[in-house]
Amino acid sequence: MHAKQNTSSVPLFSAMRFVLYIRGQLDCRPSPTAANEQRKYLREFADTERATVEGTFSDPIPEVDGYLGPVPELHKAIELCRETDATLVYLTMGAWRRNPLFFQAIRDFEAEGGNVLRQTSKTFHDKLEVVREAFCVHVQRTKSGRKGGLGKRRQSTIYIKQNIIDQLVGLREQGLTFARIAETLNAEGKTTFSGKPWSPDTVRKVLKNSATKKKR
Repeated sequence: MHAKQNTSSVPLFSAMRFVLYIRGQLDCRPSPTAANEQRKYLREFADTERATVEGTFSDPIPEVDGYLGPVPELHKAIELCRETDATLVYLTMGAWRRNPLFFQAIRDFEAEGGNVLRQTSKTFHDKLEVVREAFCVHVQRTKSGRKGGLGKRRQSTIYIKQNIIDQLVGLREQGLTFARIAETLNAEGKTTFSGKPWSPDTVRKVLKNSATKKKR
């Protein structure tokens, strides 16, 4: 059973697993771009918070006999919440008040113990600004961190490559054939720089390239 969280004061990412439901175009805009942007930032920011976005859903908002029509995507979102034990996060918008089907689906899900987190549109937009700023900082840090990490790995790889090249040269100077050198390296469990077993032809190419670089 979930602890119910039907209040906008609850942190948006308090749940480690959640499903986001956005009813059509946010702020009744004529295109789904806004909703897509919201989902994009939420999904990416959730990753930085070690939360899991199980899925994002949005229904179109056509007028049908004074109502907003059925809510098939909401039912899909609720079903995914049941399957993954995730929290349903949804935005409240004024237009929804004319759709009893929407609220009935939410009430039924809560009645069975589902965890629902309601966010007002204003709260959500305020959070989005914070999310954008935090995400931009996260991207900058991640990029610099990845760059440094790749540099360290690259240095380590170069060091390992040079050791193998030195070994190849040493074995060749001992009078071993290309085939014998390949057998020796394979017996030691060493692979080529692309992770493949050594062959006489590969040994020859590496030694040739090494000799060419030394001449330069």
